[in-house]
Amino acid sequence: MKCWSSAKSNPKTLFNMGVAYESGRYSTKGTVDLERAHQHYMLAASLGHKQAIYNLSLFYLYGKGGIAVDLNRAETLLRRAATLGVKKAEQYIQELEVRRRAQTKQTNLMRSSASAPNLTQYDTYFEAFNNYDSNNRSNTRYLQTFAIVNRDCCSPLGLMDGRIHDWQLSASSNYDRDPNCNVKYARIHVWPGRGWCADTNRTNDYLQIDLGFETAINGIITQGRADGKSWIKHYHLLFSGDANVWTYYNDKQKLLGNKDSHSLQYHLLTNLVITRFVRIEVIAWHNNPGLRVELLGCRKCDSIINYPPRSLYKASSARNWPQDAYCSPEDAYID
Repeated sequence: MKCWSSAKSNPKTLFNMGVAYESGRYSTKGTVDLERAHQHYMLAASLGHKQAIYNLSLFYLYGKGGIAVDLNRAETLLRRAATLGVKKAEQYIQELEVRRRAQTKQTNLMRSSASAPNLTQYDTYFEAFNNYDSNNRSNTRYLQTFAIVNRDCCSPLGLMDGRIHDWQLSASSNYDRDPNCNVKYARIHVWPGRGWCADTNRTNDYLQIDLGFETAINGIITQGRADGKSWIKHYHLLFSGDANVWTYYNDKQKLLGNKDSHSLQYHLLTNLVITRFVRIEVIAWHNNPGLRVELLGCRKCDSIINYPPRSLYKASSARNWPQDAYCSPEDAYID
């Protein structure tokens, strides 16, 4: 996600963009303004649990300058655009024009500072332009712009709460000499002192997750082994529909892992990925590769809820035909 300004504006960005999730967590690089962080939290709470707010920037605007922001997503549902003025300076924006742009093509979407219709945006640019002189004493404007993005497909997929079962987790290796090291412990928050540990300190070791059927993946959360000693610093993501042919995420992009064994590291994918199998491939680590994880996304509506042969079937009765051994409840799946 990046910020730009139009040729008519002179941006003096005070901090890089942060994210206010529905939990109220606020993160940013650079200076943190606690008052703005609180405003982010209150706005997020008012929008509901499935919304996320991207703080784009706070900068000076001259005349009718504007800002263009790459949301860095292929599909974005823009619910609302909001602005905040600077209280002490008594400067604010009274009229805002929001546009959608795909490369050089521009399309006007709305002319309002309050709300917008639900729009499915397959373009990745969000633009805000100041069209009103709000203070006759000066042509300097402060504009704090937010893009509020729908997060309906960004829910935990079940590692933390057990909806993804132990049999769905596997790894290239496991350090069996430590009982606290096992793939079944590769779940964030759930197992204090435990986690998945690779048997050897080598690159390309991996943790593999079988989601059971095709699932939309939107992000990943990683955490080190909860022993205070081991975590993964960088990793690759791989996806597969059959566990045979694998594709690296973003042309083998190196993703940032953890800096300690307890904090959570979030990574939202650039594009939604539909897959059944996910691999987290180790690149670099601290002491030893240790990992706990959660995947973010949503289940496809047209997918099978339980996937054979692991599904558990029961029936009120079953005919026992000695000449035909395929009449038990376990045989009632579609092949």
